[in-house]
Amino acid sequence: MRISKKMQQAFLLKYEGNTYEEISEALSGRWKPGTLAVYFSKGKKWHDAYVKFESEQSKAIVNEARTVMKRNAVNAAKVQVILLNLVKQDPKVALQAAKDILDRAGLKPVDVVVTPPESKVKEITDWFQENAGEDGEDNE
Repeated sequence: MRISKKMQQAFLLKYEGNTYEEISEALSGRWKPGTLAVYFSKGKKWHDAYVKFESEQSKAIVNEARTVMKRNAVNAAKVQVILLNLVKQDPKVALQAAKDILDRAGLKPVDVVVTPPESKVKEITDWFQENAGEDGEDNE
């Protein structure tokens, strides 16, 4: 099936969670809401193409998330080491730092911070210091 630009727009709007009414309105009434509902129904005109589109979109999102996580892993690990070192010095300061980081990321901070035994903190800190360069890049 050939997918037109309007169909792609309809697919994307549906994928984003818009209702058939909203999709119809966004596409200037190209298709009525009832028609869209039929087209997207299982076994109907657009169903299989939309399922494929949905799968591709989901894979793209997962791949992008993995890329972002990989790109920021070393910096995240450095922040973790800093927080672990703060825990050794003053757990209250570490808790406030963790809350500030989560607040800036738009996430609700945790109420309790569970710290590993000091031997584990030293092991983690040593590993990161050996494996992470000063510029945030892996030494390997």
